[in-house]
Amino acid sequence: MDKIDYKELEKIPVPEGLEERLSMQIDMWQSQENAARRRNIVLRRILPATGIAACLAVAVLLGIRQHDNEIRKTDEAMDLLFYAFELGSSNTDNAIDFLF
Repeated sequence: MDKIDYKELEKIPVPEGLEERLSMQIDMWQSQENAARRRNIVLRRILPATGIAACLAVAVLLGIRQHDNEIRKTDEAMDLLFYAFELGSSNTDNAIDFLF
């Protein structure tokens, strides 16, 4: 079978409806390929946007956490200042009582 004899091939009978079945199969493959392309396009658009949104969410949460830490430190500093003021006021009262 080194050479293809096209005249002999033309003599082979073609089953009835083969052309329609092949056409339907090719159309199905084409629609599957188009669906896969659309899915890939959607993924190419959604994945970067999702990554950016996740990074922004992490940045916002870290900023909120840092802000809360600063507020807590400020509250601790105010408590220490109040304690020192009370202690100083108490010592001042004791010194005044001692003098008079």
